[in-house]
Amino acid sequence: MRAHALKGLRLPAPVCWMLCLLAGAALLLASPSPASAVGRATFNDMLVQKCPQKGACPWKLSCGVEGKPEAEMFAGSKAKTKYSVNINKGLDIQTFPADIRCTAWLDTGWIGTSWEKLNTTTINVPAGGEYTLDINSRAQGSVTVRMSVDSLEISTPPPPPAAPARPAKPAKGKKGAVAPAAPAASQAPQVLAVFSPEPDGRAVVVGLDWTAFKKRVDDLGTRGLQLAEVSTFEQGGKVYWNGIFHSSQQPILMLANQDGDTFLKNWKTGTGNRKRQFNLTNYPSGGKILITGLFRDRGEKHTLWVGQNRKEFDAKVKELKNTQGLQLIDVTTY
Repeated sequence: MRAHALKGLRLPAPVCWMLCLLAGAALLLASPSPASAVGRATFNDMLVQKCPQKGACPWKLSCGVEGKPEAEMFAGSKAKTKYSVNINKGLDIQTFPADIRCTAWLDTGWIGTSWEKLNTTTINVPAGGEYTLDINSRAQGSVTVRMSVDSLEISTPPPPPAAPARPAKPAKGKKGAVAPAAPAASQAPQVLAVFSPEPDGRAVVVGLDWTAFKKRVDDLGTRGLQLAEVSTFEQGGKVYWNGIFHSSQQPILMLANQDGDTFLKNWKTGTGNRKRQFNLTNYPSGGKILITGLFRDRGEKHTLWVGQNRKEFDAKVKELKNTQGLQLIDVTTY
């Protein structure tokens, strides 16, 4: 593919939590197994929607996941209407979708403590993201629990065929003796990842074939979870897909499995309609390099450069930053 420059957009700043699974994860080396998902629910705070008492109300909250007994998040913290109580505690989740349940109490005692239950509410969480859980009592008030959920779903593809063993060689100094064959060199995939303490919950899926991945994108999209990062890896001659999702009401456009000329044509059409690319990946297929890109609605300056060697790329990164104030937000190689 020749170098191209398409200008007019500024993409959002780099997102440090992006998971760049360039060659697949070491987890994928295990023998074939069903898809599994684990995660953690972090209870950030509880917002008091209505405190029925004058001044501040004393509150208590407990929460549990997957039918397990509820654990106390806090007890005795006071907050009046429209004030919040900081929680910052979490519970591990062993499977998704997961039921998360919370119960709120209000101290109604005049002398000593007398906890009166407001209500118990359960929410079904399909994957990582941002969620709220409302607990209401017509007589005793209402609260909203705000939480961030992280999930990691791994679908292990079949392992690559084992390399043939090396032929045995005669041992030195011993006529007719045979030395054991040296083991075949391991070609274990490696993982490259980037992390940061961003508070929002994320859903990560790893190792899905295209049909399963596209279905996952569509299903999570209907639940308010949009694809924010996509990458691929090849194993056994087949391409597998990875993705990171987060809670967002802004729809995402995905141009997938397109050759270079088709992608650049659709890139021009999309950017002309205020679509701005923020993620890019490519992979070999049938002797061609195919491209997948993610777009969202934006209106700033932008540019896309494809098909440069390292020296040309370094120069272009510096030029765009110095002359147009454009920062590199995503890069891939082929």
